[in-house]
Amino acid sequence: MSGVRIAAAVGAALLTALAVWRFRTGRPKRGVAASTGAVLLVVLAAGGGIGVPSGNDAIDRAADALGGWLYPFAIAMAFLETTIPPLTLVFPGEWALMLLGAMAGAGHADIVPLFLIGWLVSAAGDSVTFALGRRLGRPFLVRFGRGIGVTDARLDKVDGFFERYGPPTACFGRLLPLARPLGPFLAGASTLSYRRFLPWNVLGCLLFSCAFVLSGFAFYKSYDRVVAIAGRAGLAALLLVTAAVAVAVVLRRRRAAVKAKVAEGPA
Repeated sequence: MSGVRIAAAVGAALLTALAVWRFRTGRPKRGVAASTGAVLLVVLAAGGGIGVPSGNDAIDRAADALGGWLYPFAIAMAFLETTIPPLTLVFPGEWALMLLGAMAGAGHADIVPLFLIGWLVSAAGDSVTFALGRRLGRPFLVRFGRGIGVTDARLDKVDGFFERYGPPTACFGRLLPLARPLGPFLAGASTLSYRRFLPWNVLGCLLFSCAFVLSGFAFYKSYDRVVAIAGRAGLAALLLVTAAVAVAVVLRRRRAAVKAKVAEGPA
């Protein structure tokens, strides 16, 4: 079993325990949300979803199957992977673009248009998702996210985060699992302006296309191995970022507690 599937199994167990606790404490909405996440992780741990082909023969067969639809397929995957985030649960767009890069390496397509698709079409999809976040905004997040703990107070913190770190998040979040499909919507729902979001996101999509389309092109003979390595690297990066944020929150709360005690003075 791969590391990603083991992590998914552990996450499913934790979410199942959380769901049971939520139901027992009289919070059925949060219990349903946790149960849904557990089911999705169980599917991933069991090897569900659409797998990626491995080996040169499989790449040739995939290219033959797509035929004249190769470039339209690339456009669809690059655009929809963030515009419709649930799609990534079935077939993550980055793996599709890496597969297409491998097809170009094997001589079935031209790498230049595929690279531009991975870059510019992804940026267009992020802009659409940003616009949806700006249009629907906080009322949408509070209404449909209340069951999983989304509140105005927590969204205020999200606004503060994007105000301070929005541009680099728009750039480097493009390379992180989960942050990639959800980040543009949250950015749009925050106070971050589109003028600040766009150039950094375009840079992030350039890095994204380099990381996946060009890597598939360069290492097409060992495409399946590159996919496995990239998946572990992305998961590790996400875990590191999550741990760093958690440490920062803990340290900030401790400093706030110390300041509060100092302000109170001796008893």
